[in-house]
Amino acid sequence: MLGDANLKGIDIMKKLKMDRTGLSVLKVSGSNLMFHRTGTKWSNIDHIITNKNSAEQVQRAKVRRQWGVTSDHFPLVTYLHKYPPRTCNRAPPKFRFDRDLIKGHGTAIVNHNRWATLSTEVIETQESLNEAANDFSVMANHLGVELGIKVQKVGKFHILNRTLRRQIDKVHKAKDSWFKAIKEGSLEKSELERKFNELRYITRKMIKKRYSVLEKKEISRITNLCLTNETKRLHQWEARVTGKSKGNKAITPVLSKEQVLLTSNKDILQRHTEYWRELVQDNPKNISNDKAYWKDSVKQRRAEPYQCDNTPSWSECLLAIRSQATGTAAGEDDIPIDLYKVLYKEECRAYLAQKGKIIDEPTVVALPHWALPNTPLTPMGKQLHRVITGIWEIEGQPRS
Repeated sequence: MLGDANLKGIDIMKKLKMDRTGLSVLKVSGSNLMFHRTGTKWSNIDHIITNKNSAEQVQRAKVRRQWGVTSDHFPLVTYLHKYPPRTCNRAPPKFRFDRDLIKGHGTAIVNHNRWATLSTEVIETQESLNEAANDFSVMANHLGVELGIKVQKVGKFHILNRTLRRQIDKVHKAKDSWFKAIKEGSLEKSELERKFNELRYITRKMIKKRYSVLEKKEISRITNLCLTNETKRLHQWEARVTGKSKGNKAITPVLSKEQVLLTSNKDILQRHTEYWRELVQDNPKNISNDKAYWKDSVKQRRAEPYQCDNTPSWSECLLAIRSQATGTAAGEDDIPIDLYKVLYKEECRAYLAQKGKIIDEPTVVALPHWALPNTPLTPMGKQLHRVITGIWEIEGQPRS
């Protein structure tokens, strides 16, 4: 259904009852084909009523009049693009937990009341374990997105502006035409190949130019951070470009035997070579198979081994969380260890509150191992302990 400029979008929305029908109103612009055949005025189409599935294609519609009808208010014919451009078929944007936001607002996820909507039944089968683990990860990720803690990841697709996207579409179309000519044995295949190579060369030059422009902007931004004394943001940028993912650019100085700091790559490599060569030589002071050397290293032995077959208590789970290193990559469920660290602190805070000791939220709470709670006290902790207990009881791993 189409409406011309005589209709108002607000009136159309009221009549549609969008919350019930699922329809929406899109605004489009007309073209020179919309001049009335027998009239003297332009009639620009400004509204299209459509649903969610066809909104993307209708937004790029070509609108044309029915030339056999003289009235201005008759339905119009739309010519839709059969397929959207290739650059529109990119993967959906990815979202990642912001570690800084987790430290400040992670308690909102841990203590959210929506955790109470999940099941609390004991896990006894593999299917129930899979369902419980999936519900836990989905709930944590959804709460992160809704609360603004899980933000969109900035990737390379932001490098492509509108001009580059159109240029890439031209390259893809030229490539398809060339392959089609080869398949059909057309005589134009050499000309199409030349056109494709020319477009590809121009596109690569445009991408390089775009990279240089963005690099200049980044240099200007870092310079302004230095001039305005924005040390926090400057150190964040420094950690990002010289972190674990950029280890080849980071300088990792070491000390020599004379306690001199080595900074050049050649000296660092030489010191590493000397160190490992000494280890391979089986020096008793470093590594040895001599039993007498290792005998004094063992202070005492346990009479009985640890109770490894028992279901882990909640305090043991909290100790495992506390021993994990921060800054590591998230697992398959996309939940970083930083969120579990917040869970550990909230469990300690809830335990002290249960004892009548109220601690302010900005205060970091960490109890000793013998004072940790044996049962989960937070909504997120109860669901996590349920999944861990189910894994231990049925001796299985959750599968997606």
